Amino acid sequence: MSITTISSKGQVTIPKEIREELELEPGDKVKFELGSGGTVLKRVPRPSISMRGLGRRAKKRLGDVPIADLLDSMREEDLEEL
Repeated sequence: MSITTISSKGQVTIPKEIREELELEPGDKVKFELGSGGTVLKRVPRPSISMRGLGRRAKKRLGDVPIADLLDSMREEDLEEL
């Protein structure tokens, strides 16, 4: 069991043994889930290499769509998957 302190900004440091067990690296995303027994920390899967360039390919298919709108749409889809 590890104990950590919440900073004034609401941030916590994930203890090293937890980061190693979940194979977390800087820049990785995690999610917290509330359950009846407490809170669970889960690693969000990294996008596969095959996803690289997806935005460019989609923009070519969709035509003259502002990239900001395309990114907003893709982010909304990602959040829906969580």
